[in-house]
Amino acid sequence: MSKPETTVASAAHPLVVALLLPLLLGSVLICHSLAYPQPYDEYQVKAAFLNKLPVFVKWPEPLQEADQIVIGVLGTNPFRAYMKDIEGQSVRGKRVIVKQILTVREAKQCHLVFIGPSEKDRLGYILSVLSSSPVLTVSDSEGWSRQGVMVNFYVDHGSIRFEVNVDAVKLAGLAVSSQFLKLARIQR
Repeated sequence: MSKPETTVASAAHPLVVALLLPLLLGSVLICHSLAYPQPYDEYQVKAAFLNKLPVFVKWPEPLQEADQIVIGVLGTNPFRAYMKDIEGQSVRGKRVIVKQILTVREAKQCHLVFIGPSEKDRLGYILSVLSSSPVLTVSDSEGWSRQGVMVNFYVDHGSIRFEVNVDAVKLAGLAVSSQFLKLARIQR
């Protein structure tokens, strides 16, 4: 009885399988993730919106001419994990600065301020102090747009939408593009 001959192909087979199997599995996982994309986190999408809002807003001259856009977060910061994605980006040729702010006085130094839900009890005070300042106020709490927040995010059938209080925008001396308003639910 003779021994079966070992060929190069049969000897390499386990090695080839060991090397190609991880590549094959990786390809399957990549194809699966492309076919079934993971949903974005709600605050990741809202952070991206915050970053793009300045494209649709015109501030009075001194702020319009600034070389940076300052986004402040007053109160709880649901965007903390995504702020690094926004920080330093360029919008309208201006560098975006994001900072956590603690006082309404600091808010007056920003172009845009997200007012966190933790500020519910102080909302009236915050809005009265900022109402005549050229600061775009943004939130994501139900009913806050009717109270005077300029842009308020809300979720509708799984999609993030926004409403705009046009009277509050006008009182602050800001202008919002008509394209942006066409996409918004209007509040007064």
